[in-house]
Amino acid sequence: EPHVVYDLKGTTEDRWVYPRPGLVLKDLNFADKIIGIADFRHKMELVSSLRGDIRFLRNHDIMDYSVCLGVHYCDGDCHAPAEQLARTPGLSSALTVFRGFEPNFQCTLVRDQAARRVIYYFGIID
Repeated sequence: EPHVVYDLKGTTEDRWVYPRPGLVLKDLNFADKIIGIADFRHKMELVSSLRGDIRFLRNHDIMDYSVCLGVHYCDGDCHAPAEQLARTPGLSSALTVFRGFEPNFQCTLVRDQAARRVIYYFGIID
């Protein structure tokens, strides 16, 4: 289960909320975060999945959608269930799940900095 959930629209107008437990955060709450997915293949799968979802929405003239991003912070050895990580090739995703990391410091120039292990949940919502 995600500890934090973001509703990302790609705009800044009215896209910040005061963070409190259980509240879905918005674009400006996410602005200083970095999504860390170390495996290049997984990065490309994510991009492909999101592009497929967006293409589907565009083809059906659906304009008002968001990327829903859930972040689960791992304590110790943390793994997403295998059935969540598996996807059917060629289908648009309802949910895409990846293991990753969130840097402790927001500096993209430092490659070996300390980071928290996380599980990312991505999906497109209307």
